[in-house]
Amino acid sequence: MCPSVNLAGAATVLLPALFVLSQHPAPEVTARWTPFVAKQTVRRYEITSTGKRCVHEETGVRMQDGNGSTYTRTILVRGDPAEQTADAVLDDAPTGTTYRIDYSRREAHVMRRPPPGPYKPKSPENGDFLKQYAGDQIMEKRTISGVECIRYGAPMAGSDELVDNCVAPVLNYFPVFIRMPLGPGLEQEILLEDIRVGEVPDPQFFRIPEGFKVVD
Repeated sequence: MCPSVNLAGAATVLLPALFVLSQHPAPEVTARWTPFVAKQTVRRYEITSTGKRCVHEETGVRMQDGNGSTYTRTILVRGDPAEQTADAVLDDAPTGTTYRIDYSRREAHVMRRPPPGPYKPKSPENGDFLKQYAGDQIMEKRTISGVECIRYGAPMAGSDELVDNCVAPVLNYFPVFIRMPLGPGLEQEILLEDIRVGEVPDPQFFRIPEGFKVVD
């Protein structure tokens, strides 16, 4: 049985919302993109009156380079074998293009491109987005997977439910943990573990593999 993340067991410091916003300036490290390598686990739960049961689990790697590009690849370890894939997702920050890398077909499928015209790569996140959250939406500081995070609840469009987010300032406010409802009786968690802050990933992961066809 795959476990659920119990945030009640994480190290916690309660934070008034104003303290978070006024006393939590971006640390020096967020003046640039912070590279890291981490294990990523995605779990999907079926929730019933008797509790919740893990029905899907995949695990793999999540990496970020010094340009802000990310590479993610996971394998299925529990659930429907039909959902197994050898694909990876590459978000190429300098060009603003996201690819799904299909290793079995040797193809790179374009999932997203920036609008036509000059493109300015995004700057490292400094936490300004937290200013839109206030009161109970800014919950606390927590240490998750050895990294200090800010936990907040982000409203879901068309719903009264909140997405539970824990973002790490030292990782340019990258989410270390996310818990989100998927619909009636379903919930998903995404967790980063074994986070190696400052480790520069192999550059080969952040370019289209040689010989792969780019498919728009």
